[in-house]
Amino acid sequence: MIVTACAAPAPSIQVQTEGPAIDSIKQYFDAYLAGDWEKMRSVFHDTAAVYHNTSTKISADSLVNYHRIRRALYDNIAIEYLHLQQTTYPGAGTWRNAWVHLKLTIKGSGEVITLPVHMAWHMAGDKVGAERAYYDRLGIFVATREAAGAK
Repeated sequence: MIVTACAAPAPSIQVQTEGPAIDSIKQYFDAYLAGDWEKMRSVFHDTAAVYHNTSTKISADSLVNYHRIRRALYDNIAIEYLHLQQTTYPGAGTWRNAWVHLKLTIKGSGEVITLPVHMAWHMAGDKVGAERAYYDRLGIFVATREAAGAK
């Protein structure tokens, strides 16, 4: 007598680089570029946790307000998409990731800053439950201070 047992295959990681999930990442950045703060805020769950370059949590409302204030410091903003993906991990949920170059022209000086950015969104259904972003703000800080001093 031969007895065989078959175990169900372990769930695997699923990665997407095209489709509606990727389009939603671009729509988020489009809202930022256009200064459409309501649209930008609408992607977040009411209790979303946001972390930008820190382990200190802020609200989605605080993030949108921060962007509204900072956006006024730039004449032009463009985004170069390097890589966008959605990854679903068994037992850990769905993450959307973006690696981009944010190109900013500083008001007052015309200096162009290219800022490499990595952003990750942990999805809670069809809304963002958590956002994490990593970028070096030093170049922007120095350029905006110099532009303010030049007036």
